[in-house]
Amino acid sequence: MQPAEFEEKEFESSLYHQLAGSSPNLWTPGQVFEGHFGIDAAIFVTHPFFYQAFNIIHPVGSVILNDYSWEYVWKPYEDKHPLPNFSVNALFQAKRPDFLQGRNSILATHGIGSSYWRFKITEYQHRLLNRLYIKLKKRIIISYVSTAFHTLSDLYIHISNNTLVSNCSFVSAWRLNDHKQWCYNSPGATGVARSDPEFIKDVTFLDQVNQVSEIYSEIVNSNHRPSDFLRELSETTLNISKEEKENPIAKMILILRNILRDNFSRKLSEEQQNFLDFHIFTRMTNTHWLVIGS
Repeated sequence: MQPAEFEEKEFESSLYHQLAGSSPNLWTPGQVFEGHFGIDAAIFVTHPFFYQAFNIIHPVGSVILNDYSWEYVWKPYEDKHPLPNFSVNALFQAKRPDFLQGRNSILATHGIGSSYWRFKITEYQHRLLNRLYIKLKKRIIISYVSTAFHTLSDLYIHISNNTLVSNCSFVSAWRLNDHKQWCYNSPGATGVARSDPEFIKDVTFLDQVNQVSEIYSEIVNSNHRPSDFLRELSETTLNISKEEKENPIAKMILILRNILRDNFSRKLSEEQQNFLDFHIFTRMTNTHWLVIGS
C-alpha cells in the first residue's frame, strides 16, 4: 500500500474551485449570500507582512458590519442568470487515496484488476452526513471524491490543465452506508464498496447536478424565500446533531453553535446566524458546500 504523495489539503482547494466551474448550475454559498444578503466573505489577518504592506504597525481593531449602513454599496442588481436560493445544495468531502498493487480475488470478480485506489470513510462524519441526506433527500447531493492518481506530478498536471474533476472518483455518501472503504481503478462513479463487497455504478457527478437542478427549477417559483431555506438548513443540522448524542463531532457542532449565539446573537441577523450554523456543520464534517441553481 502506498499513500498518495500529496495530502488532502494539497488538492482539495483546486478540486473545489474546478468543481464550482464544472457546471453553470453550481455556485459557492458566498456568491449566493452576497447576492441575497449583501456580504460574501471576510478573513481576520494576523500576519505582520499584510499590515506592513499598508504601512500599518499592528492589526487594527475589528468591527461588526451590521453596525453600519451599507445600502449604498449593496444595492440590488439584475442578472440574466438569477442566483439560487439555498433550496438545493451539494456537499463534497475530499479523500486522500491509497494506491494498492496486487490482485485481490474479491475485487477482481467486480472488474478491478491488479492496481487500484482506495480510501476509508470516517464513521462519525459519515453518520451525520447520512442523516442530513435522509432529511433533505432529493434536494441535496452528498458525495465523497478522491483522485484517480497518486503522484505529485500528476496532481500538478491536472491542476494546471484544469482536469482534476475528470480524473477523480465520486461516490454518493449514502452508497457507503454499512461500508468502510471505497475501491476504484478509474475516474468516474464506478467502484466497489467494502467491507462486504458491493459493486456500485453510481450516477455521475454532473448528471446528479442536472437532476437536482430540475428540482430547483420547480422550487424557485414557490413563495419560499432564501432565508426560509437557510433556516431549514440550520434547524435540520441542529436536530440531527442532537439526535447523535454519542457522536463527538455532533457534540462539537452544538458547542460551536452555542458559542456563536452567546457572543454574536445581538450583532448578527437571523440569516447570517443560519448561514454560519450550516457553515459550522460543513467545517466539522470536513465537507465543501456548493449551492445548486439552474
